[in-house]
Order: sequence, then structure tokens, then C-alpha cells
Amino acid sequence: MVFDRQFEDAKTFLVDQSHQVTSGFSANELIRVKQRSEHYSYSALNRFLIYVLCGLITAIALLLIIVYSYW
Repeated sequence: MVFDRQFEDAKTFLVDQSHQVTSGFSANELIRVKQRSEHYSYSALNRFLIYVLCGLITAIALLLIIVYSYW
């Protein structure tokens, strides 16, 4: 994650690894990034699990419909 004010510094560092980074995160920015990243990672995991659960339920429902209609 790069804030707008850090973009040029980060781009220069990617080109030249010996570049001295001058626009790092402040302590408040690090705390805010950590809090937001925890929220987003839990949100992404929950969304993934919901999709998997819905897919399994749909597959089981379709399988049951097929089994009972040909039985």
C-alpha cells in the first residue's frame, strides 16, 4: 500500500533499490493501515467462505433434485 504522497518515492525505489526512501509511514498511518488490513482480510475470508458454502448448498440441492427425479 502506498499513499499518494509516497508514490514517486516508491516508484524510484522500485527502479533503483539503493534509493533512500524519504516518505515512510508515520506511527498513526501504520496503526490505521494495520486496523484496516485486519478488517479487509477478515471481510475477504468471510466472503470467500460464504461463496463456498453457497456453492456447496447449490451443488447438494441440484444433486438431490437429480436423484429424486430419476428415482
